[in-house]
Amino acid sequence: MHPLIQTALLLVLAIMTADNTRAEGNTFALIAKNTSDENFIEVWRGCEAAAQKNQDHCVLLGPEQEASARLQSQAIERAINSRQYRAMAISVTKSSVIAGAVSLAEIPVITFDSPFAESERSLSLSYVGTDNQQFGRDLARQAKARHPNGGSVCLMTAEHDTNLALRVLGVRRELSGNPDFADGQPLRGEGGWHEPERCLWDSGDSSQRALAQIRITLAEIKPDVMLSVGSWPLINPQAYRNTLLPFQEELRKKKPLMIIGVGKILPEYNQLMQEQLLHALVSIDFFRIGELTYNNMLNSINKKPLKAVVYTPNTIITADKPAAGQ
Repeated sequence: MHPLIQTALLLVLAIMTADNTRAEGNTFALIAKNTSDENFIEVWRGCEAAAQKNQDHCVLLGPEQEASARLQSQAIERAINSRQYRAMAISVTKSSVIAGAVSLAEIPVITFDSPFAESERSLSLSYVGTDNQQFGRDLARQAKARHPNGGSVCLMTAEHDTNLALRVLGVRRELSGNPDFADGQPLRGEGGWHEPERCLWDSGDSSQRALAQIRITLAEIKPDVMLSVGSWPLINPQAYRNTLLPFQEELRKKKPLMIIGVGKILPEYNQLMQEQLLHALVSIDFFRIGELTYNNMLNSINKKPLKAVVYTPNTIITADKPAAGQ
């Protein structure tokens, strides 16, 4: 496990232990898909930072490793039965399964990062997160800036994830120039763009698998653009560097243009950009999602009106426009 994640988990455990002894303030539950995921830890950091201003606290709950609807459902049921929490926010793993657990809740429920499906949307008072289609469009615009007349683009995603499917749809709609471009249809010349037959890649939520697929893409497929809608290739920045270094000469010419969607911006990403092994990032501000999620939970227990959807802005990072403080 990455040292930063281990440190963050220790902080989470410390907060959870301390919460049992505090009498003041409200305690709110964040039910993540995976409590060891750095993005969800960043959501907790944002939630806790906002909560502490009011002597409130946020607790990160959910499966410890792999995302599992069954384990997340059990975490929700335990949180409800404990009666320790004034409200809960859930990043929904599988809508139909989580809906069954939430139906027992007598406390306010909102969602973050990943909402309920339309059929279960009424179980949540509000949703906080990125607009996934817009996220995909922002990724695609980095490709269009380099190749205004189109070209070949190899996409990477992970199957069976609604959020990621919306990002891919956003990419294709932006590149095609068609706001009604059909879901699931690859680009075959629309807007001047096409997807090679061996793409799109399914990373399987695995960094190792994603890097193997990128190696094949650069060595054999050689598209104009390699675009990943998730951060799998960059989970281990050193492994990413090792994988791409053999192709550095071409990458310095932006062949292909490497574009990746991420969560928190790590210092290593800036170094990869300086080495021309990475050309553009679109980042989700998970800390801000945490802050706004806390605000929604607090407003819900104070009977204040909530917006049905609260979208957070994306941050675009390039070599010419590095992240603040990098």
